[in-house]
Amino acid sequence: MNESPLFCERCGAELELGKAEFYVVRIEAFTDPTPPSITAEDLRRDIAAEIERLLASMRNFTEQEAMDQV
Repeated sequence: MNESPLFCERCGAELELGKAEFYVVRIEAFTDPTPPSITAEDLRRDIAAEIERLLASMRNFTEQEAMDQV
């Protein structure tokens, strides 16, 4: 059997089949199929202004601080 070599995505080490050196992990994510409820008050809000306010508050974030907010 002449298979292409496998390498660790993190450190680049070559992995050999049959030596229990790695795992395959599959993650499935499903969203809530029901739409959000939107009120008349929601529709009256100035979304563009809210987005600008949010962006202004984040301008001085470091990359790590922004990632921590996700």
